[in-house]
Amino acid sequence: MQAASWFMGVCPTEPVFRQYRFGQLRDLLLEYDLDGVWMDYVHWHAQFEEPEPILPETCFCDHCLDNFSKDSGIEIPDGITSKKALWILNNHDESWRNWRCEVIYDWTYEIKRIIKEIKPEALLGLYHCPWDDQEFNSARRRILGLDYNLLKETIDVFSPMVYHRRMGREPAWVKENIRWFSNRLNIRKDSYPKVWPIVQAYNNPGIISNKEFETVLKGGLAGKSSGVMMFTTSAVAEDEGKTEVMKNVYTHN
Repeated sequence: MQAASWFMGVCPTEPVFRQYRFGQLRDLLLEYDLDGVWMDYVHWHAQFEEPEPILPETCFCDHCLDNFSKDSGIEIPDGITSKKALWILNNHDESWRNWRCEVIYDWTYEIKRIIKEIKPEALLGLYHCPWDDQEFNSARRRILGLDYNLLKETIDVFSPMVYHRRMGREPAWVKENIRWFSNRLNIRKDSYPKVWPIVQAYNNPGIISNKEFETVLKGGLAGKSSGVMMFTTSAVAEDEGKTEVMKNVYTHN
């Protein structure tokens, strides 16, 4: 299986990387008066922004295997990494998937804890894969480790990355997805967590027309959404037509 075509993720259990990122967050919160911090691509390595996503089984490094064994109480047989991985997947798949979700949740928990310590009024947001619970054989949870039942305990604002053209979807899919997501998490506009999707304005792949951009912007405000963003803001700022579409949608919705 192809590992990636344009980026490679970092193992989320790597302790030095974790502390490095948490230190960066502390510096950011201490230096700037922020209203919120958004996490981007916080999941186990996979490339979901494709019509046919790249979904490798990860990660079986020593940190992951040791932590999984310790946390689950499951003793992993000796052998080369590939044999250990197959043994886990064949014998303890459910425990493995649950543990991986807990690892991602722990990132959000620690980040939320640091935010509350330094800037308690600031929001914690998450840019994330927008798949529903069944797509690609439940890959959002199974491969990426994104468990909404856990994440809703720490995330203030969910921002599904509903990049329709990049994912090979029709513009109407954005509205359908945000309606599903609102129901899935029982989102309410008068309480947290909130949903503020991010839609595609960037002309790659293809050209996003003004009409298409209007459709996905309005779709991002479907369900119980209380806000919408676009990727990228420069793609809107550099296009007078899209700028007018954005102004009209923001003014009348």
